[in-house]
Order: sequence, then C-alpha cells, then structure tokens
Amino acid sequence: MQKYSIRSRRNNANYFLTFLFSLSFFAIYAQDQIGRPLITNYKYQDYGATPINWWGLEDANGVMYFANNTGVLQFDGVNWNLIDVPGNCRSLVKDDKGVIYVGGQGEFGYLAPSETGSLEFVSLVDKIPEEHKQFADVWEIDFYKGRVIFRTEFKLYCWDGESIKVITSEDGYHVGSVVNNIYYLRIWGVGLCVLKDDDTFELVPGGEQFASERIYTVLPYDDKLLIGTRNQGIFLYDGKVFSPFKTEADPYIKGKLYLPGVALEDGRFVLNTFSDGAYLIDHNGKLIQKFTTDNGLQEGSVDYVYVDSRGVLWMMLFNGISSVNLNSNLTVIDSDMGLSTVVFMVYRHKGLLYFSTNNGISYLDTVANEVKKIEGTFGQGSRFFEFRDRLFVGSNGMGFIEIKNKTFEYVRENVNYDFRAGVTTQSKIDSNRIFIEHQQGITSLYFNEDKKQFEEESFTSKLTLSDGSIIEKDDGTLWMNSNVDSEIVKIVPKYIDGKLDFDQSEFIFYGLSDGLPKSSLGMDGNTGEMVILADRTEETYGFNDETNRFEKKKFFFDEYIDWDR
Repeated sequence: MQKYSIRSRRNNANYFLTFLFSLSFFAIYAQDQIGRPLITNYKYQDYGATPINWWGLEDANGVMYFANNTGVLQFDGVNWNLIDVPGNCRSLVKDDKGVIYVGGQGEFGYLAPSETGSLEFVSLVDKIPEEHKQFADVWEIDFYKGRVIFRTEFKLYCWDGESIKVITSEDGYHVGSVVNNIYYLRIWGVGLCVLKDDDTFELVPGGEQFASERIYTVLPYDDKLLIGTRNQGIFLYDGKVFSPFKTEADPYIKGKLYLPGVALEDGRFVLNTFSDGAYLIDHNGKLIQKFTTDNGLQEGSVDYVYVDSRGVLWMMLFNGISSVNLNSNLTVIDSDMGLSTVVFMVYRHKGLLYFSTNNGISYLDTVANEVKKIEGTFGQGSRFFEFRDRLFVGSNGMGFIEIKNKTFEYVRENVNYDFRAGVTTQSKIDSNRIFIEHQQGITSLYFNEDKKQFEEESFTSKLTLSDGSIIEKDDGTLWMNSNVDSEIVKIVPKYIDGKLDFDQSEFIFYGLSDGLPKSSLGMDGNTGEMVILADRTEETYGFNDETNRFEKKKFFFDEYIDWDR
C-alpha cells in the first residue's frame, strides 16, 4: 500500500524543479498543450548499436523489436539485445502466427529460435527465383492474406511459407499499407492502387491524382480511409472521392510527412515527419500534442511510429529511439522550458498558469510554451490566494502583492525585512479578513470596500509559525503550531469596533504538560478536524475540548503516512 510523507517547511519539505500536470484536472485535454510530454529517449549508447532505426513492432510477450542499421534490436523494457542481420535492417512485420519477418539491404528473412532458445535471423534469399535475387532495400513488409510481401523499388516478393512469387512493375512501387484486409499501394506514374487476387494492381477510383504525388499514410477512418500526402495535405477517401481533410497539424507536416502514421482505437491519429517530429491529432483534426525537439524529443527525424499493446507510442529515429505513453495526460514543465528554480505552488487564474518560485513569480507563456518571470518579482513566493476573482501571493522578499495578468502591484510591501510574507489564510468567520504569517509574527489584513484593496489591520510578534498553518475554528479561535518544539498556540481574538486587535487578544500556549509529545509538530485541518502530527514519535494527536488537552488519536489516513521520508 502506498505511503505518503507529511512534512513541515522546517523539516525540509519536498520540493521539485519538475512539475507533473494531469491535464484532465485542468479540463484542457485537447485544448491546450501545457508543458512537455513525458518522452523517454534511448540513445544509441543505451542500446549498443548504430543510431539509425527504421521500424518497430511488438511480439505476443510485449517485447519490442526495432529495425536498426546493425540488425534487429530486442527490448523487454529493461534489457537490450541485438540480433545480427546481414546488411542494413530496414523493415519488420509480424504474421498471424507471431513470426517476425525482417527486410534489409539485399536480404530478407525471419526470426526463429536457435538451439539455445535465443532468436536468430534465417534468410529466405535462397528461396528467391534466380533471376530475381538481385535487389537493394526492402523498404516495407506487409502481411496480407496469408502471405508476407517484401516490397522493393520494382518488385514485390511474396512468401507463402513454401515459395516466393515475384510481382514486378516497370513503374516504381512506393508506399503500401493493408487496411481492412485490402492491400493499397501507390505506384509511381499510376497512382493509388489495390492488389487483386490475381496479383495484378487496379487503380482505385480517383487514384490517378496521386500518380506524381507521394502518399505516406493510409489509415482507417470510420468507414473511410485517411490518406496523407507529402505536399497536398490529408484526404478522406470514401471509395469514390478524395475529400480534403484540414487538420491543425497541417503547417507542421506539409512537405515533411513520412510513413506510416498510426490510427488509435479511440479515434486519434499520430502523424510523423522525416524532420520535425510527430503530431497527435483527434478525430476532427485538432492538434492535441506535439512530439518535437522543442518539447523533449531527442531528434526530429521520425522514421516510423508504432503503438504497442500498452498504449505506448514508439518513435524510431534517425538518431535513437523515443517513446511516450499516450494513455497518460501527464506533462512536465521543467528547466528546458525556463523553469530555473524551485516551485512551491502552481495556480491557474484567468487562463494563465502561475508559479510561485524560490525567486519570484512566473507564468507559462502558452504561445511560446515557455515559463517567464513576472518582471520585478523576487524572493521566495508562498501560496497563491484568490479573492473576488483577483489573485494575491505572499513573498519573503516583496511582502504581499496582487498579480495583475503579467505584472504586479504591492499591497503591503516588505521594507527592511519587516514583512517577509508567507502563507495566507482566509478567515471563515469574516471572508474579508486574511491572516498572513511571516518571520516577525502574524499580520491580519482587512479588505477596504471603498479602496477595493486589503489594508493592514493588526500585528503580533508574540509567536512565529512553523509551517504557516492557521486553523480557525467555528468559535473564532485561531490555532497554530509555533516554531518551538512541542508547542501549539491558541489565540482568542479580541475585536474592537469590528476590528481585530492582537494586543488585546488572549494567547494560550499548549506544551508537554498539555499532552503534546516531545517533537516538532505539523498541523492540518483539511479533514475538518485539527490534526497534529509528531514526526519524532510518529504519532497523530487530536484536541479534547472537554479536558482541554491534546491526546493521541488514530485517523483514517494514519496507515498512509510515511514517517521515514
């Protein structure tokens, strides 16, 4: 069972330079691209082969295979293995029995277990009729109606398990794809064709328009086909008419589209390019996410894309291999996007994402996809506080400020360290009142309706807080843990003409004699009940109003606390 750590600021809170965002919580999935996708990059040093990778697929056991210039790479998620293949390895396919076929340069065959059980390459070249044994690259392999079809520039080598039939063409073969049990192939000078049962090709209606225009993507789209071309954009084909299909990825893929693209089961599509990464679009063509060198992809030449059974998108690159989980809405905002220091809180306000950092307040420029600092802000920020659709934040360098879009205004400035503002707590009794803890004590501010701004109301230096927590009970009393071990403070506030006066308020200090343990203390009120956490004794406490004492108490979340962290 997962454990959670609870720490006070004094006890070295866990802060991270990198923040993960579940986009679904912001209700912006497929609207905004917040941060970078969580891309895993594998360099050639990681897998021990050449940088160039052309193809990829998954076997029945979840092991990935990659066509690398050196041979076939195996990856089980932890370990890499290289299967030697004569000539450059270029393409892969899996038949209905799970056998993996390999195409290379002047070579093709399949993978089979050796005497030791490891896979090795078995050549099929000796099965080729003598007059057809000379060929260059096997650019693509497809499994179609019980046969494995190895495509070279002018010949298709069709292996049925016993012999090889060769289908030749004076016009060059281009990119092919099997969709809905139909083998589509673009032929240079002819257009988009289908392979008939007599091993001849027939031009599809309207397919002649692609006689000179390269097609790289043929994917299922409802009861139609999604056809991606190099220069003319994307079309939807209903068997009769090719209708233009505009997408938000068009500016990025035009002139760069490469094979094969992927149609996901949920209706989304991945389109890859030979120089500028890959792009995830929804069923209507809206751009959901980019996978480029600008947001974490190690190299832009995506030679092939493949989605495995776990929903992981694999991108085979001219320099390495990369992957990203398409089932996850998590993205990352980090130093690559301009986040240069520790972040204490993230807050979305009026369409902007703000960061309270160790050095001022920053925001995410969604156009540039870059974190930018609000000019003039400095010091360690605290928690954001929203009031009447306005955003405020405390800073130990600046005091208490109001954020106004990409600028700020002082509400109570820190002068000579007299107001190093920390956590802001809004009163439940009177929402116009806020309490701000700082290094000199606690200050209350009250909202002036005439001036439309908070003004200082009262201040006390009788205590400083440990983690900034202030809990206001229904009776108006204020409870907080001070920076002294084994001490909880209760303030019974005094109001004079509706104005809080800390000097006239009663301060009650609880310690060891009141049931508290010998330990630094944390405090939490999010459950509706005041909870005291003692890290040294690894115990939780509650307050007994009848006895006016603190007592050990088990809460429903106790078993989830990891005291060792």
